[in-house]
Amino acid sequence: MNHPQNTFHQNQPHNTTGKQKVFLILTCLSAFLFMMITVTASLSPYAQFGNANRFGSEGMFQAVFFIAAVYFLPLILYTMGLKSMRFILAAVTGIFTLSAAAILVILPVLAAAPVRNLLESAAGTAISAGYEWAAVAMWILSAAEIIVNILWYVNWGSSKA
Repeated sequence: MNHPQNTFHQNQPHNTTGKQKVFLILTCLSAFLFMMITVTASLSPYAQFGNANRFGSEGMFQAVFFIAAVYFLPLILYTMGLKSMRFILAAVTGIFTLSAAAILVILPVLAAAPVRNLLESAAGTAISAGYEWAAVAMWILSAAEIIVNILWYVNWGSSKA
C-alpha cells in the first residue's frame, strides 16, 4: 500500500532539532544580556549625565521592553513556523553586537581621567563614587554579549535552524 506522506507534522514548532534549541537558547541569552547591559548602564556613574535612563525610571523600563520586543516578537513568529524571521533576528543580533562593541570601546575612554574631568566640569557635578563597579559590569556584560552573538551567528550559519 502506497500512502501519501503526511508532511504536516514536519514543519510544526514542537519538532525542534538540537541546533534549533541552541538557536533559541542563544537568542534568549543574547536578549537577556542586552537587557542586563541596559539596566546596568542605568546604575553606572554616567547615567547621571544628560538624558540617560536612571535605574528604575520609566525610560529604563521602556528600553528594556523595547529590547525584549525586538528580540522576542520575531522569535515567537519563528517558533510558529515563519522561518524567514531568522533574517530579522540576524539583523537585530548584528545591531546589538555593534552596540556592545561600541560599549567595549567607549567605556575605557570615558573612564580615562581627562575625559572624566571634562564630563564632570561640563555637567557641573562630580561622578558619583562607588558606582565604578557598574561600568566594569557593563564592560563584562558587553564582552559576554559579543561572545554569545558570535556563537549565535556560528550556529545560524551552520544550520537551517
